[in-house]
Amino acid sequence: MAGARFVFIADGPGNGDDGVEPDHRIWWRLVAANNRVLGRSIRTVLGEAACRSMATELVDRVDDATTLLTSDGRGRWTWTVSLDGEPRAQCAHPFPRRVDCVRTLALFVDGLRVADPHASVVRFFFASRHTVGSTIPTLETIQAPSISSVAGQ
Repeated sequence: MAGARFVFIADGPGNGDDGVEPDHRIWWRLVAANNRVLGRSIRTVLGEAACRSMATELVDRVDDATTLLTSDGRGRWTWTVSLDGEPRAQCAHPFPRRVDCVRTLALFVDGLRVADPHASVVRFFFASRHTVGSTIPTLETIQAPSISSVAGQ
């Protein structure tokens, strides 16, 4: 998968409730050369160094990773990549067909073999919808504005 790269995303500072100085919640995505998201980290962490370290470990240990395909009650397929029994990455969205899920997982693993987790800059967004250590919200959990409200602007 030539051209795969990591994109790091930060959504604003943490609140410092854990006694540590507030830092930015960051997660990563692995994207193809055409900017299609192949997969993403399963959770956020505090700080750029921790996020790059999480991505680097997955890249360095890709051959040790285990994968899991699951299907929900609606027949949508997802995949998860784990290291030492701990989930580390997941697909960007559910797939209606198993074959598409498997293909994207293969592209993700191939992308890990060529992507450099130290080559990307961090992109900042400040509309937080989750807390540090939580799973990243899926498309079903994010409330989007209605078409009519967007069109009227």
